[in-house]
Amino acid sequence: MFNVLCILTFLFLTVSGAVIPRMSQPSNYAAGYLEDYTVYHTRYIALGCQYQHGKEFFDQCCHPMLATETLATARGPQCVPSAAAAASATLAEPSSTVVTPVDPVDDGCDDDEPSSSTNNTSVATPSPQPKPVVNPAADPKPKTTPSTSTSNTYTPPSTPPSTPPSTTPSTTPSTTPSTTPSTSSSSTFTGGFGTFFFQNGVAGACGDVHSDSDSIVALDSQLYGDTGKASPLCGKTVKITNTANQKSVTAIVADACPTCANKQSIDMSVGAFTQIALEATGQINIAWSFA
Repeated sequence: MFNVLCILTFLFLTVSGAVIPRMSQPSNYAAGYLEDYTVYHTRYIALGCQYQHGKEFFDQCCHPMLATETLATARGPQCVPSAAAAASATLAEPSSTVVTPVDPVDDGCDDDEPSSSTNNTSVATPSPQPKPVVNPAADPKPKTTPSTSTSNTYTPPSTPPSTPPSTTPSTTPSTTPSTTPSTSSSSTFTGGFGTFFFQNGVAGACGDVHSDSDSIVALDSQLYGDTGKASPLCGKTVKITNTANQKSVTAIVADACPTCANKQSIDMSVGAFTQIALEATGQINIAWSFA
């Protein structure tokens, strides 16, 4: 069988650190047995094989094929250069370089090749070496798309329900920050939102433990005062009205609410909330006063 590797040791030139095939077909190229030399030379440059010596890619893609083989059947997809790379491959051949023949590898081919002690090194003015054309089909870098995760945790709506809050001017307690707000039943708080919470067997800011069925409420921290101790408002009764259906419930102040939307908002126990709205509603518009 004809040994293709015996030919390859005389096909390549070392040019400015890159190893490229000769521009013209060498006299020892097995024309007819191997593929057309111009086709091979163009593909070699288009794939940037001159920079792949000693790598697995060179062994896979950079040797000439037999004349009976086709690129689609004999080589992998990484060995197929793009049309743009193939079209520009001829520009990668240097016009004048410092050329040093590649030393042949001792592969048992000595009997087939003439020996010569002549120094074949020629010196000429180097021209700039163009950058190799990269074959996009051989690019090993995967394209990834950042993925995102979504939480299935229910979050109460950040905007009020479709029913607009009452337009009645809000009456804020006419006290200084160091005094307790008025508990007169004539002072009605509007423009706030009603929500609910679970007790989980934990004592509220007022110091007492209640069950979820107890009708208790937590006032906004700005009204409650110092959450580290019992407020003067602890134990006071409040009357809360759902402005959407006009249902009302009375409950006892037992806790503080640091997350309420504003001073007019109240966080209710489940037992109090479900008397004036469905638990699935989550948040309602309310008006309330001390009873």
